[in-house]
Amino acid sequence: MRRKKYTAVASLLIIPLLLVGCDQNRDPRKLKFDPIKFDAPKTERTTLENGAIIHLLNDHELPLINMAVKIKGGSIYDPIGKEGLADLTTALIRSGGVKGMTAEEIDQELEFIGGAIEAKSEGGETNIVLSVLSKDIDKGLTLLSKIIKEPAFRGDKILLEKGKFVEAIRRENDNPEDVGVRELIKKIYSGGSSGRFPTVESVNRIGLADLRGFRENYFRSENMIIGISGDFDKKYILQRIGELFKEKEGGAIKFPDIKLPVPVKGIYLIERNIAQSVIRMGHLGLKKSSPDNHAVRVMNRILGEGGFNSRLMKEVRTARGLAYSVGSSFKMGHETEGLFMAGCDTKPESTVEALEVILKTMDDMRTTPVTDEELAIAKDSIINSFAFAFKGPDEVMLNRLNVEYYGLPEDYIETFREKIDAVTKEDVLRVAQKYLRPDEMAIVVVGKKDALNGNLPRFKSIHRE
Repeated sequence: MRRKKYTAVASLLIIPLLLVGCDQNRDPRKLKFDPIKFDAPKTERTTLENGAIIHLLNDHELPLINMAVKIKGGSIYDPIGKEGLADLTTALIRSGGVKGMTAEEIDQELEFIGGAIEAKSEGGETNIVLSVLSKDIDKGLTLLSKIIKEPAFRGDKILLEKGKFVEAIRRENDNPEDVGVRELIKKIYSGGSSGRFPTVESVNRIGLADLRGFRENYFRSENMIIGISGDFDKKYILQRIGELFKEKEGGAIKFPDIKLPVPVKGIYLIERNIAQSVIRMGHLGLKKSSPDNHAVRVMNRILGEGGFNSRLMKEVRTARGLAYSVGSSFKMGHETEGLFMAGCDTKPESTVEALEVILKTMDDMRTTPVTDEELAIAKDSIINSFAFAFKGPDEVMLNRLNVEYYGLPEDYIETFREKIDAVTKEDVLRVAQKYLRPDEMAIVVVGKKDALNGNLPRFKSIHRE
């Protein structure tokens, strides 16, 4: 036993001796690696007689099938005064039962076959996903079609879901960060379809006729893009989907006009007696289809999305110790311009300083070209992480669906890394000047009433709410 112990210790001592013989002059930070090679599989696209667009991706490694249904129809289409309708409808098609089956019976059936169906509405779209074993695909498809086409909207379930929504609305003010983001979005999308949020009153106005009307107008075969990945028989599954979703409902789909926002700028203090100030700032960004998409991604990675390599992290956290975490993001839109947002949480007494440092960092992005090192790190980070968006066949299929739904170029995935790599320092400076507008910011601070006591030369007045 003692000999084995000594042998193990000796082995550990040998490792440093072996390393002595290596080239000690090589800095690991300067090591060069070949780019990660990855080619995303292509889906097979077809259109059914009912108008539904289908993307197919076979993968027989596991006896599983994943199916995603993307529907154009979400919260931006909620009628004025009935905000929450899309979310409530989506929740109830899953939890409200269907003709001939209660929600509990659906859950039992899915549990018995080891399957799952989930539904979620966000922005301008609704997504419904099915996961099931290959041998149970017929049961899974039948349940999915019933949920989409034949929801029961039972009265007791409507009351239950509305109660959940109302409680969530009442509790949303408990989290200062949620308050900051919500109020910022209201300012940036002021007067627009994307700037409306459900209230207790709007949810209580929603009735059975509203739920049925929303489903009948949007949840239709000709308004669906369907993706299927996994271990399936192509001929059978296309035939079955065609049978289950064969009918076209009468009349054209009615899409209400999307109201464009008139952004409000300025600084707004929402008083809360909390330990830290929550700073959230932003303005309108750009659409997913913008030709500046790739350059903006690189620019923002350098500004605030690149973790410890980002300028905001270096300036706000590392150099001044004003916040533990700070960053920025561009959420690119589809129907309207997306959202640029930056922010951090900081001590009340450092609120003004943190604000000025973030704004100054944006100013610098607009006036000074980035360094070769910053550009290389940002592009390498985006390119090398790209493959992780395709971890399995279901991720591949979802990405292909998004390309279709958002109207992106057919070769968007194939050319993504090439276009990121082609971004220059001049491109970064150009898009920073175009899409970073510090003087047009809406800034929301959630914190103590004296958090903004200090010199704020950029702002003539502070709005207190």
